[in-house]
Amino acid sequence: MPRLPVRNVSLSELQQLFNRMQLWRQINDGSLTSDVVASVPANNPRYAGGTSQMLLHRNADGRHVCTTHRIIASDGKVLHWDESDVKLATETVVKDHAAPHP
Repeated sequence: MPRLPVRNVSLSELQQLFNRMQLWRQINDGSLTSDVVASVPANNPRYAGGTSQMLLHRNADGRHVCTTHRIIASDGKVLHWDESDVKLATETVVKDHAAPHP
């Protein structure tokens, strides 16, 4: 399958897309399966001792729907969780890392 074109958007735009598509609800209720695809020590001092993870979320057909990033504490508590990308039918929408965070 050919790669979809990529469109960079602000964090706010990506959050709005996640909300419109109800992706957080689907992640939390298990409608989307979640697989940790990368796990490394968090490099932000605010999350010292935490683990930074990238997660792929798939629908029931196994199609990659979105990706998120989270930081978890050693006890498993989620310290931070945000949107990374959404796969649409015609493009992949990605958070622009060069854009300032609010």
